[in-house]
Amino acid sequence: MVMRIDVDFPKPLTAEDRTAAQLAIATLAKSERIVFSANGYSAVVYGIGMSIERVRESFDEMGVAVEQIHSSLNDEENAEADDVESGSTKERFRPIGR
Repeated sequence: MVMRIDVDFPKPLTAEDRTAAQLAIATLAKSERIVFSANGYSAVVYGIGMSIERVRESFDEMGVAVEQIHSSLNDEENAEADDVESGSTKERFRPIGR
């Protein structure tokens, strides 16, 4: 299921911040792309079943400040988005090159 996550930033992103945000999203196996607004205050992330918590963690790891995140998934779907069956060693999605 393709979904979108709308991300709002507290200040416009600089070129370095945009690069860091692109790298943050690129590290997520289920992400497809990120599109920035012209004013730099927001972005839209497209992917397959990513939770907003996982996206926020990824931005935090790269040092990109996030003000708000909204998902096209409802709360129940968001809670199940990154869950892996307990005891299972099989990956749900494999990153390219693995």
